[in-house]
Amino acid sequence: AELRSALAANPALLAGIATLPSALLRDDSVEMLDVILCILEEHGQEADIAAHAGLMVGHAVDIAAHAGLMAAQLRRRDYAGVAKTAARLQSEALTPRMRAILIAAATHRGCLDEALHHLQQMAEPAEGAKSPIASSVALQILSLAARAQRMAETTQELRRMRALPAEGAKSPIASNVALQILSLAARAQRTAETTHELQRMRACIDAKSFDDLLTAESRRLKCLTACRELLDAGVAMGVPRGLSAYHSMARALGQAADSEG
Repeated sequence: AELRSALAANPALLAGIATLPSALLRDDSVEMLDVILCILEEHGQEADIAAHAGLMVGHAVDIAAHAGLMAAQLRRRDYAGVAKTAARLQSEALTPRMRAILIAAATHRGCLDEALHHLQQMAEPAEGAKSPIASSVALQILSLAARAQRMAETTQELRRMRALPAEGAKSPIASNVALQILSLAARAQRTAETTHELQRMRACIDAKSFDDLLTAESRRLKCLTACRELLDAGVAMGVPRGLSAYHSMARALGQAADSEG
């Protein structure tokens, strides 16, 4: 408020204020950077962080300053702040880097639709180019998709953006993450579809962890069909069937018999 009052009294101060974003980014002064960018937006000036201090070019606040602010907000886990900063810009002004930041923030907030929207707005990377979507973010998106029963649609977009492994490449999905996805799929009654996608991504699950999952889910779900689907998933993914698998199946059969009786 004081800065705005000073500007109202002396508009010439704006030229100096426009040189601040670069220094504020270097100092990680996120809150002050946000305030400065808002003021510059209000006055239609450009803060050029790519040029030397004091250089003024054009009449719109430099996109690079906003991208820097969004990246800093993401590092600070201010996911709502990322979305708020982006909302001040026109959709066509959002760069691939900014879209990737928005996807990461939306994923951390559990907003699958928002993450997919930004994915769909991004152009497919050039042949041989690295995906702008980090593998850790892609895995979080897959977990959300399994919970929302939208694995096929989500996998298609992630493959288009080269965020999933190419043919013959090692799967980026760790065994514990694959287990979590499979567990969510079992609760959503989408085990078969999810198993197919995990196979496509060459995800592997060790036998002991799968047995633990089967035991836990058979007790939780108390459903013979769900237990059979998980057993089929293990076979499809090449997981050796241990003694616990038979115990889980026997438990599910017993529970089914009790419910019928």
